[in-house]
Amino acid sequence: MAHIPMPQFNTVPPKRPWGMLFVAGLGLTLLGVTNPSQANYSSYAAWSLKENTCEQKPLSPIVQAICPVIASLPNGLTAQFISQYTRRDNYLFFSIYHTKFLDAEVQKVGIAGHFF
Repeated sequence: MAHIPMPQFNTVPPKRPWGMLFVAGLGLTLLGVTNPSQANYSSYAAWSLKENTCEQKPLSPIVQAICPVIASLPNGLTAQFISQYTRRDNYLFFSIYHTKFLDAEVQKVGIAGHFF
């Protein structure tokens, strides 16, 4: 009877991807720390309303009537006003903001300190 050799198994434990796990954890931590707050979004939305929305043509009659009033207000007051019409869905690493104001409904994603 012929002798059949048994296969040799590698007894060295597999390497753990600690470096990759550390980088992923660091990235998620940074996203969580830089997740924009409601106040950050309200300031951004106030700026966007004054700089973008009120400059667009054509505007609805309601927006045409409101824009000069909003443009004359300080950004902080406009931000507080917009905050009352905004809902934030916080997902720890990013947030989705829903703003329904006048005849417009806007959704923005806030991630890493920016809005898209």
